[in-house]
Amino acid sequence: MAPSSTAEHFYVAVTFSAYDVWLLPAALVADHPVNLFDHAVVPLFSTKQSHSSSSIPLLVPTGRAALLFIALLDAIRTTSNAPTIECSSISSEALSMKFSYINNNNVNVRIPGEPGIRDQYFSEETAAFQNNQVYCSAVVNVQGSPISNEENFDANGCGNDKVCVLPTSCYGGCNGMGFSYKMVSSSFMHIELFATLSAGNQYIAVGFSNDALMGDDHVIECSALVNESFSLKFSYNNNSPKNVRIPGEQGIRSSYFTFGSVSNSDAQLYCTALVNVSGWSGSSEVFRYNPRQQYYLLLASGFTDANGLVLHKHTFVSSSRLLGDLGGNADSVLSSSQILFELSMKTDATSSIYLALGFSDDNKMGLDNVIECSTIGSSSLSMKFSYNPSTYNARINEEQQIESLYFRNETAKIADGVMYCSAVVNVFTYDPKKTYYLLLASGVTTASDRERIWDSGVWEGMLALAL
Repeated sequence: MAPSSTAEHFYVAVTFSAYDVWLLPAALVADHPVNLFDHAVVPLFSTKQSHSSSSIPLLVPTGRAALLFIALLDAIRTTSNAPTIECSSISSEALSMKFSYINNNNVNVRIPGEPGIRDQYFSEETAAFQNNQVYCSAVVNVQGSPISNEENFDANGCGNDKVCVLPTSCYGGCNGMGFSYKMVSSSFMHIELFATLSAGNQYIAVGFSNDALMGDDHVIECSALVNESFSLKFSYNNNSPKNVRIPGEQGIRSSYFTFGSVSNSDAQLYCTALVNVSGWSGSSEVFRYNPRQQYYLLLASGFTDANGLVLHKHTFVSSSRLLGDLGGNADSVLSSSQILFELSMKTDATSSIYLALGFSDDNKMGLDNVIECSTIGSSSLSMKFSYNPSTYNARINEEQQIESLYFRNETAKIADGVMYCSAVVNVFTYDPKKTYYLLLASGVTTASDRERIWDSGVWEGMLALAL
């Protein structure tokens, strides 16, 4: 690739290693790669550093418009597995400071989700190209971010189809703590909890509180008590305040935490599940979601003992929020032709059932496009298209032939008394400027599947399918 002849494509990169920091003088990248180790290295600069932030200036004369690479290397010239701070302009974007990474092959790579944390991690930033110089300066938060440490967590969905709490400043340090949630319905919440934990008998937990203080809080935790394996649990913070176990709670875990997984490797703990948040008749201390309540989220990690969670090592308190509010993005519209759908309900049945969503011009059944999660007879559960020509539902001829093309990344399961379907759906008839009524219904399928019983009502509202 020929070098650029415009100033917008300069970059300066600072690579950190476990050893001393050195400067590699600028090398002009031409039509072939430059071996960085062919150049002499010299000491670079001293940084003004605290435990949580460093003030880092990057300044280099460009000489002429061309691709430049300035790297900091350690004394043994090893850059693999090294975090990088750079001053760069990629494509036509403005010059700015960014995080990136040098992988095992000594190749600089992007960090998924990193653009979403720049405003939080780079403060007092200056980035300029003038007088043949590239200059960037910022106060950089160097506590680390959970999105770059946790390989199971996908930050790309933050703000789109889930809410992410990724603290950058915590009491005792954030220690890679993170939490994400999505209200699938008033009864179900999909969650992710993760943290950097170096040993067993530890936990990561989120408390749902009506104030910013610990006490009288419902808790969802991922913890290991007395050398047990990590698992998701409910607990409670009493008014002492002290975290306590809930009598009988262990017996409901398998039915309240479904479609879950726990990963604990390389000091990274990651826990996710679809959580029943409708409450439990056996105890008011099990979290019951109230869509009208403003919640503070209390995020904490630390150690456990036989009685539960003990003194927090790391804590963070969020602002109050309605959990069903994605901050103006309360939908999963990925584009004008693709929408992420999730359909879920409680059920004791395992066959001949459905949960369907009709898209209507009015609040009455008839002439409606339908997306459903259903099992017909003994067939497997799957997502399908159908149609309401009038007050009954009908199949669409040859619809089965397009299901694999129009339902991507599909999940369809019945387990622990819950039916759940999700997929990215190619919605070829969706009009983003149109207002829809959403007709939500569930019931049983018939053998011929020509019609079904609709037992639920109409979810009315001006949901311009903003969605």
